[in-house]
Amino acid sequence: MDKEEELRIPDFHELEPRAACDRVGRLLRQRGACLIPLAVPEGSLGQARQEIVRHRLEDRLTRTPRQVASAYFGKASGWTMQLSPPTAEVPEGQKALRFIDASLEGLGGVVAAAARLHLARTVSSRSAALVHHPTGTSELDQSEDEVSEDEASGDDRPLQEKVKQLGPQEVWRHILHCGRRKVVMLVAFQPTSLQLKPRAKAYNPVQLELREGEAFIYLHDACFLHVSDDLTPGPLLQVDLKIERPRDQRTEELLDVPQPLIQLYSKLLEATKESPGEEVGLRFLRDAHLQTLRGVGIASLHVELPSVCLQGSGPTPLAACLLGGLDTATAVAPPPPMRRQFCERQFYGAKWDLNEYFGPDGEASSEMYCKHLSVLYRSYGISDFDYRYFGMTAMEANNLDPRCLLLLEGHTAALHAAGTRDSASASRPFGVFSGLCSGLGFMSKSNPSVIVGQVSEPLNFTGPIMNLDAGDASSLLAVERAVVSLRKAECEAALASSAHWINGPGEVLALCRDRLISRSGQTRVFDAAADGFVPGEGVVVCMLSPQGAGDSERSCIVGVGVKSSGKASNLKAPHAPSVTELLAKAARDSALPLAILDAVEASAGGIPAADTSELALLGKALQHRDGGQPVVVSCAKASFGHAGPTSGLVGMARSLLLLGRGLHGPQLHLRVLPGAKRNGDSRSMHIPTEVVAGRHASQIFGVSSFGSSGLYAHHLVLAEPPSAPSKASHDLALLWWPNRVKRKDHGLVYRGYYLQGTMTTWSEGLRMTRVSGEDEIDTFEGYVRLEGDYPESFQIWVDEDPDKALHPPSRGSVAEAPVLGPAAAPRSLCWQIGKDGRAGDGYRIWLQVNGKLRRVAWTKLRQASPSLFGTPCPHGFSIIGDHNAWTFGAMLQEPDGSFSAEVQLLKALSNFQIFRDADFEQGFYPKGATPDESDGTVQLSGEDILGPDPHGHGYNFQVAGQVGAIFRVVFSRRAGSSSISWKQVGWRAVDFQEIVKSHTYFVAGSWDSFASCKEMVRDSCGNWSVEVTLQKNVETFQILLNRNWFATVHPDVSRAVWGDDFRVEGPDEAGHGKYFCLGAGCDALEAGLTALIKLEIQDGFPSRVSWERSDSDRAHELRIAAGLGKFSERHLRLLGLIPWNEETGAEPRFNDQPDWWNEGHLSFSHVVEARQKKFEDARRTKEARDTPENELAEKLRELASLA
Repeated sequence: MDKEEELRIPDFHELEPRAACDRVGRLLRQRGACLIPLAVPEGSLGQARQEIVRHRLEDRLTRTPRQVASAYFGKASGWTMQLSPPTAEVPEGQKALRFIDASLEGLGGVVAAAARLHLARTVSSRSAALVHHPTGTSELDQSEDEVSEDEASGDDRPLQEKVKQLGPQEVWRHILHCGRRKVVMLVAFQPTSLQLKPRAKAYNPVQLELREGEAFIYLHDACFLHVSDDLTPGPLLQVDLKIERPRDQRTEELLDVPQPLIQLYSKLLEATKESPGEEVGLRFLRDAHLQTLRGVGIASLHVELPSVCLQGSGPTPLAACLLGGLDTATAVAPPPPMRRQFCERQFYGAKWDLNEYFGPDGEASSEMYCKHLSVLYRSYGISDFDYRYFGMTAMEANNLDPRCLLLLEGHTAALHAAGTRDSASASRPFGVFSGLCSGLGFMSKSNPSVIVGQVSEPLNFTGPIMNLDAGDASSLLAVERAVVSLRKAECEAALASSAHWINGPGEVLALCRDRLISRSGQTRVFDAAADGFVPGEGVVVCMLSPQGAGDSERSCIVGVGVKSSGKASNLKAPHAPSVTELLAKAARDSALPLAILDAVEASAGGIPAADTSELALLGKALQHRDGGQPVVVSCAKASFGHAGPTSGLVGMARSLLLLGRGLHGPQLHLRVLPGAKRNGDSRSMHIPTEVVAGRHASQIFGVSSFGSSGLYAHHLVLAEPPSAPSKASHDLALLWWPNRVKRKDHGLVYRGYYLQGTMTTWSEGLRMTRVSGEDEIDTFEGYVRLEGDYPESFQIWVDEDPDKALHPPSRGSVAEAPVLGPAAAPRSLCWQIGKDGRAGDGYRIWLQVNGKLRRVAWTKLRQASPSLFGTPCPHGFSIIGDHNAWTFGAMLQEPDGSFSAEVQLLKALSNFQIFRDADFEQGFYPKGATPDESDGTVQLSGEDILGPDPHGHGYNFQVAGQVGAIFRVVFSRRAGSSSISWKQVGWRAVDFQEIVKSHTYFVAGSWDSFASCKEMVRDSCGNWSVEVTLQKNVETFQILLNRNWFATVHPDVSRAVWGDDFRVEGPDEAGHGKYFCLGAGCDALEAGLTALIKLEIQDGFPSRVSWERSDSDRAHELRIAAGLGKFSERHLRLLGLIPWNEETGAEPRFNDQPDWWNEGHLSFSHVVEARQKKFEDARRTKEARDTPENELAEKLRELASLA
C-alpha cells in the first residue's frame, strides 16, 4: 500500500503546469508509473460503462483470441473495440466514451512534456483509444472446452479457422502493438487489481488497486502490466503515446513479446507455406520460409578484384570500389624493359605494349581495337608472391601459372579467415573445386588439372579435387559441385574457387575478331548503347561447410541449379525454355518460391539483345501480385569487367560483401533501358544507379551465369550481415528486422533534405519539398518565417542527420555562399537569413543539387499563405552564470508566456546571460552596464538588451547582493522585443562544502594546443594537483571547472609568471587571453621537464595557483607518453638503461657517450642515414641474387644435395 500511495498524485489538478509536469516526470523516471485521478463530471464514467455494455450486447466488440490477448491485459482484454479518432465525428453510442477520451488530451500533453524533459524521449503521436471488456467465466470455459475438443478429435481444419480467421498480418500487427516503446494511459471504469512487473528481473512486482475514474500511466518499455483475476475486472480504456525512436537509430527495435503470441505467429507462418504464393503477401511468404531455411554455410570468402590506382597512391580498397561504384577499367600498360624492374610498383598491372597490337578497326588478325582492361594490381613477376611460405624456390615459382599463384594465396587466406590452422603435416579432408578454362598442353603448367593439383598439394587436402570447365559458367559449376559434395558428406569442407589472368594479347585478339569487346572502354550492362564488355581479371575463393556450427557462418547457399540449353538456335544468347526450367530447378532445390528473392546478380555481358532477353525472363519468373517490393537487379561486370570463368563467383562475392553492409550496389553506365517499360501486375524490377539500402537484414539473392558451352547455372544465396542482435530484439529468432547500416555513407540520401536551425530549435527539421527540376537539376524548397526582428540561422541536414550537414564555410554566410558537406559541422557554420527583415517576414529557401555540386539561395516573399510555414516551433530559454558554474539551467515558462528562474548568489557580484534553446549562438546580453537599484530590483527592456547572437562574450547581466541571496529572474520575448527583470525573493545560507563535492577541475595547455583536458587529483584537504610535461621551454595553461570553457580559472593578467604578483579569478567566462605561464620565470622549468600544478580552494572558490618542478618517479613515464626527444641521465637510470654499479654503490655516468646521446637530445640524423644505407644494401643484394645465373646455381645445388 505504501508503494501504491507513492505513485498517486491526488492533487494533480491543483498544481501549476510546471509542477505537475515535474511530479509526473520524476515518478516515471524513478518508478516507471503514476496514478492520476481524472477530472470528469459525476456520472460520465457510468454512462461510458453503459455504452460499453450496450456495444457488447449488440456484438459490436471483437473477440480476442487467447494467444493474442497476451499482448494486451489477458482475460481483461477478452473483447476489444477501437474508438473513432478524436478528430472524427462522434458516432452513435460513443458520446460518453469520446468525452472520456477527450479528457485524456490535457493529461497526455503533460505526460508528453514530462517524457521530453525528464526522460529525454519525444512523443511523436497518440493512438486511437481502445476499449477492453473482460471475458466472462462461462465464455472462458467454453473457449477452453472447444480447444480441447479440437485437439482431442484431431481436427484437421486449417489453423486460420481455429483462431477466428487470423492471418499472419493481423498477428504481426498485435506483435508491433506489444513490442513498441510507448507511454500507456489506462482508465478504469470500476475498481481493478493490477500487478506491475518491472522488465528488470532484479525488482519485485508491485500490487496496485486502480480506482474508478483513475488513470494509470506507465512506461511500456520499463514494466509489464497484468490485470489480476482475483476481482472481476471491469472495462478499461487505453490510449498509447508513441515514443519517437532516437535519431541515431535507423530502424525500430521491438521489446520482448509474450511467447504465446510468438508461437501463434510461427504456426501461422508455417501454415502460409501451404497457401498459394499469389494469395500471400511477400513479407509473410518470405518470413514463413526463412524459419526453417537451411543451406550450406559460407565459412569465409577471399576476394581479389581489379581496383582503381590514383596518382601517387596504391590501389583503392575493395569496399570503396563497391560502394562508390568505381569503374576499374584502365588503359593497357607496357611491361618493364628489364627483368629486375618486375618488382617496381609502377609496373604492377602491366600487360603489353599497345603500340604493337593496336588498330582502330581491328581488321587484321594481329590487331586489336581494345585499349582498356580491368587488371589486378599485381607484379609482372613473383616479387609479391611469398614462395618460401609454400616451400618453393624462386625457380619453381617462376614456372607456375599466374592463376596457380593467385589460388594458392586465396585458398590460404580463406583457411585463415575461417579459423583453420595451418598444418603441413596433418591431412585435411577438404575438397577443392575450381572453375578454370583450359590452357595449352596436356602436362603444361597452364593445364587446369595441373593447377588444381599444385594448389591442393602444399595445403595437404585429401578430399575430392577437380576442375570444372564450362566457359563463363565454370565458377558457379564449381560451387554446385562443392555443395553436392558436402551434402553427400564426401568432405568436411569444400573450397569453390576460380581465377582469371590475362597472360598475353592472344585472348583479347580473339575477342576483338568476334567483336565482343567494347570500343568505348565501358561495360554498359542493360544500357541501350551497350557495345560489348571490357576483359577483366580476378580471383575468388569461397570456403563452404555444413551450416549450423558457428555464428561466423551467417551466409549460406540454399539452392543450386545447372542445366544445358540442349538444342538451341544460338549458344551466345539465353535459351528461354532452358532458363525458365533452370530457375524452377534452383527454387525446388532450395524449397523457396522465386517470388521472395530480394535481388538477382545477372549474367549480362553488355550485349543489348542478350541483356534484354535475360531481363524479360527474370521478370516473368519473379512475378507476384505484391508489386510493392521490387527485386533489385545488378551485374558486377560493369564495375570489374568480364572475368571469364570467374565472373559468376565475382557476382556472388560482390553481392555478399554489399549485403553484409545491408546495401545494394550501384549499376554503372546505365542511361537508357532498351525496349519499353513493362506493364501489368507482374513484380517490378529495380536497377539502382546508386547505393540503396536493403529492406531486410537477411537478403535472399540469386546469381546467374551463362557459359559459351550452353551451360546455365543459377544459385540462391542467403546473405545475412554479421551484426550482433540488439538487446530489445534478443531471442526473437523467427522475426527478421530491417538492417541497421553500421557505417554512415555520407553520399547517400534516403529520406530527403531538412532545414535545421534556430527556427526549429535544432531538433525537428523542416522537410524540403522537391519541385520540378530546371535543366535536369534537382531543386528542393522550404519556407521560413522570422519570429522577431532578428535573423535566423540554418543548415541543411541530409536525412535529418547532424553528421550529414550541408553548411557554408563561415559563420553567418549569405545566399550563394559555397556549400560544404555533407559532414558533421558546428552550429556556428550556418547561413543567416533575414538580416534586414522584420517579425513575420517570410522567405523561400531553395537547394539545387547537380551531382556533387550544390547551390543554396533564398528570396523574400511579398505575400505568402500562413499554411506554407506550418506551426511555429516552441522555444525554451536557459540561464547560465556564476551561480551554476556557467552551465545551462532551464528556465520555466509562466502562464503569461514569460520564463523565470531562481538563482542564489555565491558571491557578492554575480554575472549571468540568457540563451535561447541552450544554444551559444543565441545569447541575450546587456548593451551597457547594469543599473544598480537600491531595493535590489532591476528591469531592462528594449534597446538595452541585445541578441540573440553569439557576440555577447564579456557582456553580462550583473546581480549585486549578499552571498546566499535568492533572486527571481524573469525574461520575456514578445513582438521581437526582449525584457528582463530580477528581484530578491529570499535568502538561504550557502553550503560551499556541498557545492564543492560536485566540482572537478581539469588543466588544458599549449603542450597539445589546448586540444584535451587533463583531470586534476583532489587531496584530503580539498586542493587539486596534476603533473604535466613541457614540450617547449615555455608553456601556457588554464584550469577548467567540470571541463567547461565558460568556467575557467585564470589570472587577472594576460601572462602570469612565477614570482609575479597576480590574482586568481574565476571560475567564469572572462578567461579569454589570460594564461598561467610555465618556464617563463624563475621556476627552473624547460622542455622535457615535468611540472606539478597545484590549485588551492578556499570557501569553495579557487584562491591560489602555483607550480613547481616535479621529481616524482612518474616523471619518466610522462616523458615517454609525451614522446619527447630529450632525456636526462636520471630518467635513463629510471628506465634501466644505465646499470647500477655494485662496487661503488652509485649509478655511473656515461664515459663513452653513444652517438644518439648528443648532450641529452636524441639525434635522428644517424637513424635516417642508417635506414637509407640498409635499403641500399638490400637493393644491391637483391639485384645480385635474383639473376638467372644465381637461380640456376641454386637449383643445381639443391639437385646435388638430393643426389
